[in-house]
Amino acid sequence: MAEPQDSLLDKLRVALQLVDTLRTENDAYKQNFDCLKNAHERLQERHESLVHELETSNKEKLAVEAMHAEAAAHFKAQLDEKSKDLEAVRAAVPNPKDIEILRLRTVQEVELQNEKRWKALHKDTERYRTLYYALRRDHEIAKADIDRERAQITAKLSETEAVYQDEMSALETRMAELRTCLDTSNDPKRLRELQRDNTELQLRVSSMLPELEELRAEREKLHLDMEQASRLHIRKLADEVAHGKALQAEKDGLAVKLATAASESAETLRTLDHATEQVADLTKELDRTRSKLDEAAHLFKTQTSDAKLAHLKSQTQLQNKISELKEKITGLESQLKTGIETIQTLRARVASSEKDTLEKCRQAREEEWAAKAQLESEKSQLEAQLTTLKRTQFDAVAALDICRREAQAEITELRRAAREASAKCDASVKAASDAAAELERARAAMAKLETAVSDAEGRAGGLAAETEAKGREAIAMRADVEKLETDLQSLRSQLAQATEKAKEDATEYRLEIERIKAHWSRNKTSLSQKLEATTADRGRWEDKAHELEDLLAKSQKLFTSKVALVRGRAREYKDEINKLRKSLEVQTKRADAVAREIHQRQTDFLGLLRGEGVIDAAA
Repeated sequence: MAEPQDSLLDKLRVALQLVDTLRTENDAYKQNFDCLKNAHERLQERHESLVHELETSNKEKLAVEAMHAEAAAHFKAQLDEKSKDLEAVRAAVPNPKDIEILRLRTVQEVELQNEKRWKALHKDTERYRTLYYALRRDHEIAKADIDRERAQITAKLSETEAVYQDEMSALETRMAELRTCLDTSNDPKRLRELQRDNTELQLRVSSMLPELEELRAEREKLHLDMEQASRLHIRKLADEVAHGKALQAEKDGLAVKLATAASESAETLRTLDHATEQVADLTKELDRTRSKLDEAAHLFKTQTSDAKLAHLKSQTQLQNKISELKEKITGLESQLKTGIETIQTLRARVASSEKDTLEKCRQAREEEWAAKAQLESEKSQLEAQLTTLKRTQFDAVAALDICRREAQAEITELRRAAREASAKCDASVKAASDAAAELERARAAMAKLETAVSDAEGRAGGLAAETEAKGREAIAMRADVEKLETDLQSLRSQLAQATEKAKEDATEYRLEIERIKAHWSRNKTSLSQKLEATTADRGRWEDKAHELEDLLAKSQKLFTSKVALVRGRAREYKDEINKLRKSLEVQTKRADAVAREIHQRQTDFLGLLRGEGVIDAAA
């Protein structure tokens, strides 16, 4: 009895030890499970943080790509705009060929303008040259003026030379005094003052030397001008003498013309008397022709009135015939309309009868063939009636055509009669117009005779007036001679103004050429500066675009490397998570196996206890 109890106690002790070991293992497994669970939660949180970081990095990538696209579009637009500006500037800047063509064109235009100006000046010079030969009347007065001016100029020159000599002698004496003072003086201040005076005097002398040269040149120029003016006045005097001789010849010619005009006036008086006699004869003949023309006009009026009455009568007859024919045509048209209406009614009847027969045929097709034959006979009768009606219609249309042709023939006959009547009327009108033209010709002949008489009277008066005008013309010539003398002075002033104007035009032309050259050079420099600035801007923008592209490439590379790094880390974390999951599954499987083993051992132990009787079956 004791041995089984000892063995049972040993078994219990072993079982308790097994329970303790199982509890410790279970606690260890529980701790391991808690550690694995905490690690799994940490890894899950880390995975979520990595996913969030990946999403933020994707958002940053999208934002960076959008910024890059926007910046690229902006800089591309700026680059396109600058390239367009550069192309516009290049288009605005002409090439050397265009510049050369423009230069040649401007030179040609300037040459044409100058040629026009020089032609105008040449014309003016020719005109003034023609007038120039009429400006030589006051030679003696001009010579006296020149002598007086020469005397004045020589007096002025002598005075200026005397003043210059006096000043030079005074300066020389002053210089000699200054030199003596300089030699004798020992005071440096006084010496400096004397040196200053010496330099001032030397400067004054050097400044007066060009004035002296100018005075000498002016004297020589005045001398040359005086000689030229004397030659001009001598030539002018010769021209004036020639002009006086020409005026004397004109005076003699006018006297001869006056004598011939007197003889012509006497002859015209004789012709005037003869013309008055002819006028009297022509007035008598004109009275006779007027009476004849009045008779012809009265006869023409009576004939035209008769022709108008006959024309009106024939016109009324033709209108009556035309109205009758129109009535006939309307009657025939009404008959035609009635015939057409009857034909249409018959056609409608035929159509209705055909419909009825068709309906009857459909109804009695299976009943009687005899009724069908009867209906066919009726149909043939109706068709015969229709053909007769069509024939009557055709006959009516033919009759209507015949009536129309007859009416057209009558209308053409009437029109021909009307044309003949109008031709007769036109002939009568033409005869009347011929008579009127003959009357006008007679009146024109009468007017010509009257104008001849008035011309003869006017010529007589004109000759008398011409003689008076010749006398007035001689007086006017004398006045013209005096006027020409007065015009000489004005022409001199005009000649001087013309020379001044020519000089001003030449200077203006030179200034215009210089201005054009300066403007062109300014434009050229400004265009070249703009071109250089645009090329520099384009280079700068291209450099900036390259820098941005490099920066974008670097950022893209950095972003891709960062994404790859994040993806690698995520992959590592996923691998680690998978490993942990696998280890967790293994541990859970092991824990389940251990739990099953423990449960099996517990059940075995309890079964053993029940089998030994330690524990009752109910427990």
